[in-house]
Amino acid sequence: MPLPKNYNPKTHLLAKTTENGTFHESRGGAGFAKRLLANGAPENIALAHKVLDATLACQETRQNDPHHGNFLWMAEDDVVGDLNAVEFCLENLIPLLMDNADLLEPEMRERVLTAIRLGLEEIARLDVRVSYSNITMLDILNTCLGGELLEDETIARRGYDKLNAWIAYTDRS
Repeated sequence: MPLPKNYNPKTHLLAKTTENGTFHESRGGAGFAKRLLANGAPENIALAHKVLDATLACQETRQNDPHHGNFLWMAEDDVVGDLNAVEFCLENLIPLLMDNADLLEPEMRERVLTAIRLGLEEIARLDVRVSYSNITMLDILNTCLGGELLEDETIARRGYDKLNAWIAYTDRS
């Protein structure tokens, strides 16, 4: 698989250059890792591990942080500034494991599972309203599939219930 032109081998993330500098989005890393694993070539699997390592480094893991489990939008950020970052990262990390967990080294597989669980806890704490368009849909997607992946009925049930609430809201609209 040819590497994207914006792949930065120093950070193992995709670079985005603006008038304010060069930045590396966590969600871009999650999506890139998913594509690398889906390709399945040995060199892409090896690179996916490096990209996942860089992506997971963007997750807020300090227990006392109010957004524990969320992700920095950009690797260069000091704090979680966009609360939706967790949705966009998990949108890629969950299917990555569902489709290709067997291609990851056991330690990395466990790290991604832990990141998903932490991210789903943050999503539940944020609990966006059903009127919040695409973020509601990502909440439903991530929570249903994440609960199924983790074999956690409580998490999955939250997703199913939110889906039903969204359907009811949409019907009323």
